[in-house]
Amino acid sequence: QGYYKDVPITEFKPVQFISSETPRPLLQKILKSFLDKGEVQIVVGTSVLGEGVDLPTTDALVYACGQKAKVTVLQHAYRVGTASKGKNHAILVDFADRHHKKLLEHSEIRGSIYAREKTFKCQVLDNINQFDEWLQQTSL
Repeated sequence: QGYYKDVPITEFKPVQFISSETPRPLLQKILKSFLDKGEVQIVVGTSVLGEGVDLPTTDALVYACGQKAKVTVLQHAYRVGTASKGKNHAILVDFADRHHKKLLEHSEIRGSIYAREKTFKCQVLDNINQFDEWLQQTSL
């Protein structure tokens, strides 16, 4: 509540969770509020935000799906990487799963996909505790 204390709560909470079980009309209202910078400030979603969902004003994505296919990874990354009026940057946070050999391999593949994409500036942090410091030092 403290972080969003100045956001009026009416129909939606500032953080909304959506899934395949979210009724389509409600999903559309949530996304409209998010895109219009209304009540919804953060959308936590699943694959429901896949192909065909356009969110150009979105400025951050926490990517926690473990994908490795180049087309899919880039499609998801450009959900936040798409230019829009007044936006000149975006942040994509991805995780390297170091607990399982195959998932670590997928993380490394995603890292190489990001590194080869010329519009991306990538930085690898050793752990999540470095994120706040990185964010403060980054000139966005």
